[in-house]
Amino acid sequence: MVRASLAMALAAAGAAILVGCNKPEEPPQTISWYLEHSDAMKAKVTWCADDLARTKSDDCQNAMAANGRKQMGTMKDLPPIDWNAPDQKKP
Repeated sequence: MVRASLAMALAAAGAAILVGCNKPEEPPQTISWYLEHSDAMKAKVTWCADDLARTKSDDCQNAMAANGRKQMGTMKDLPPIDWNAPDQKKP
């Protein structure tokens, strides 16, 4: 009985030490920060894509959103729309 109690106490102490030694999580970067730091964005997207569970974190979501915006570009980069162009479909 005493031995079981001692083992439980040691296990609880070990768990407390392990929990206390974890590095505190850094706050997530913003989407605009990732847009300004392309190398960090690419590294984070690569790291996040390696494990599906990671993609749910706020930091991964922000990095992936910034990556999507960067790949899409802006509306000013698109060619103008020619509404009078002939229809390209063939019957």
